Amino acid sequence: MKLVAFAFGFVLASCTVAPPRWYEATDSTAQRPDLDWGHTVLLLDPMTTDLSTVDDLHGQRKRAVCKVGADERDAMLQLCRDKGFDAVSFVPDTASDQLRRRARQLRLPVLTAPAGT
Repeated sequence: MKLVAFAFGFVLASCTVAPPRWYEATDSTAQRPDLDWGHTVLLLDPMTTDLSTVDDLHGQRKRAVCKVGADERDAMLQLCRDKGFDAVSFVPDTASDQLRRRARQLRLPVLTAPAGT
């Protein structure tokens, strides 16, 4: 009996069992065709990014999005426009209707930044 149990245990141990799959991630590199702009989009700080950097990015077919924080937002919008940014993104929960109107006046599209940025 011990020999049978040993043989059964040996056979069982030699079998490869795949771990259970609780979650299968989808391909994160796939992108919706309507969102394929053919450009790289960079979220940048207007205080540390100068005009020449934004111009260089445009020459490389990259788009510069200005990240506006909670401080001096109206002045930051003007700075983003002056430096040639393509759009603006506000820190979550700080984009009031007034700021959105001001961005529209400056011809800066307002984009929603991805979570965690």
